[in-house]
Amino acid sequence: MSGYDVVVVGARCAGAATALLLSRKGYRVLLVDRARFPSDTVCTLHIRQTGVAALARWGLLDDLDATGCPPLEWTVVEAAGVRVEGCSPPLDGIRASRAPRRMVLDNLLATAAQAAGATFWDGCVVEDVLWEDDRVAGVRCRAPGGGTMVIHAPLVIGADGVRSAVSRYVKAETLLEHPTMTCVYYAFWSGLEMGRELYSWEGGGISVLPTNDGLTLVTVTYPISVFDQVRRNAFESYLDTIRTRTPGLYERMSQGKVEERLYAMAHQPNFVRQAAGPGWALVGDAGVHRDAATGHGMSAAFAQAEMLAGHLDGDLADHARTSAALRRFGEQRDAMMIPEYHATRQVATLTVPPRLKGLLELIKDDQELTDAWLGGSAGVVTREQFRELLYSRHPAAR
Repeated sequence: MSGYDVVVVGARCAGAATALLLSRKGYRVLLVDRARFPSDTVCTLHIRQTGVAALARWGLLDDLDATGCPPLEWTVVEAAGVRVEGCSPPLDGIRASRAPRRMVLDNLLATAAQAAGATFWDGCVVEDVLWEDDRVAGVRCRAPGGGTMVIHAPLVIGADGVRSAVSRYVKAETLLEHPTMTCVYYAFWSGLEMGRELYSWEGGGISVLPTNDGLTLVTVTYPISVFDQVRRNAFESYLDTIRTRTPGLYERMSQGKVEERLYAMAHQPNFVRQAAGPGWALVGDAGVHRDAATGHGMSAAFAQAEMLAGHLDGDLADHARTSAALRRFGEQRDAMMIPEYHATRQVATLTVPPRLKGLLELIKDDQELTDAWLGGSAGVVTREQFRELLYSRHPAAR
């Protein structure tokens, strides 16, 4: 079967966003996913402001808000025994992050891609890619009914996550690779009236994120070295960590109720794969997977979708033109993601930097400085901008 310019494998946030943007450029896009939609997936949910701004650019933020996903503008951070509160400066008019359930977000994006002209097949398993003259030229897939189909297209995009089959089929080179550093346990609670809260200490952390349906996601992060110990009595360990590390939070949670089972996330390899090759590209976790400690994965997926769609132009069957576009995408992706990869690995050590306590003490009574510091992790304020503001207020901090 032909008639498509692009096959996007994986229809969650990276793939559906890519399919949406390419469809809006006029490309004939087939979007496939092995899962049935709508469906959930293991995730810590946070979309920082850069990702929310992307949803706004695509005209989807109002649709997301209409699902009951609350804006997360005010953030409480408690680290090194110091508490600060504030709100990141705006980015393109966006001050709040979001934490939508994945069954909501992914379905919203896939629906938007279809509205833009993409064809969507859920329950479709890609079994291999097709090759012509050393270029990827389509896919062979198993349809929901069980039959095998061959789909020809000049570009195949793997957006199929950390265990990407497409990356294996195309033999994408691994550029950087490091082992799993942390594990995560989380549950959805009802009856909690909370905003976004983040707690960290030497060897762990807790995050609180309001999400859809009046629920609040409470996540505990541990070093991967204690995973086997924690999972023996996972829920008791989860509650005990909250009780001992954040007794005030635990007291507030005692008024709530767990609405679903406790979820665990322990498969968190860190790697950077080759971004693209002849007739193929990788976006999102398929190409770069990092520890969940920073909560930047979905925002990065949106950025990569915009990058790739921005570089692709004209007839994708023009191999020289498309190969040049894919090279530019790879260079831009690496320039953005490799520094973020290393920064995430530092956060995932779950250590509290020695200077952090002094810094937080310095900024806690200065709202503008606090907001700028929060803007750094939100991707809104650069390190240089924060330092310039800090040193203008506190020259001795140099």
